[in-house]
Amino acid sequence: MKKLITVKVDSNIKDEAQRVAKDLGIPLGSIINGYLREFVRVKSVSFSCGDSSSIKAIGEPKKDIFRGVIIEESLQKKKLGILKKMKILGTKVKPVTEKSMTPWLKVWSDHTVEIQGIKNARKIAKELSESFDVEHDSAWYADYNNGQTCFIIFPHKIFELDGYNQSELDKARAYGIKIGIPEYQVGFKILSQR
Repeated sequence: MKKLITVKVDSNIKDEAQRVAKDLGIPLGSIINGYLREFVRVKSVSFSCGDSSSIKAIGEPKKDIFRGVIIEESLQKKKLGILKKMKILGTKVKPVTEKSMTPWLKVWSDHTVEIQGIKNARKIAKELSESFDVEHDSAWYADYNNGQTCFIIFPHKIFELDGYNQSELDKARAYGIKIGIPEYQVGFKILSQR
């Protein structure tokens, strides 16, 4: 059974939301239902101010906080529970293009995530490496860092490396290209200055 909710929204936001929803091919009502389901599931509210690049997805070494991006569609449906093991700071849904090389998908849901502690970061890396979608002719990866230590996670392969060592990052990049990830997606660069 469906019920009607009447909400006052700024006209600019409504117009822009309708335009984006149309571009993504998703009815605005479905997006709102999805947000409400997530609100009920997690019993908390999270807003992102700007896109994930505004925090540069860099964690905090002194507090051992890891941040990065995980594409929800890169995970097997039965393994999506792993997302509950990390804090989602924001989500950016973007349409798939030919360049994405995932024609079976309409959108990518990029979750900017936060993980507390090196032990937890290692444990989640292991779980992620076993959770990627392997049904399609495509390769996936996820990455996160604490401003010093980087985890670059591929299906059944994890690179834990110094984010200031370009040669280590280049090895992870070469591996990603070898398993079929487009070169433009694996341009790992050293982190900002310490």
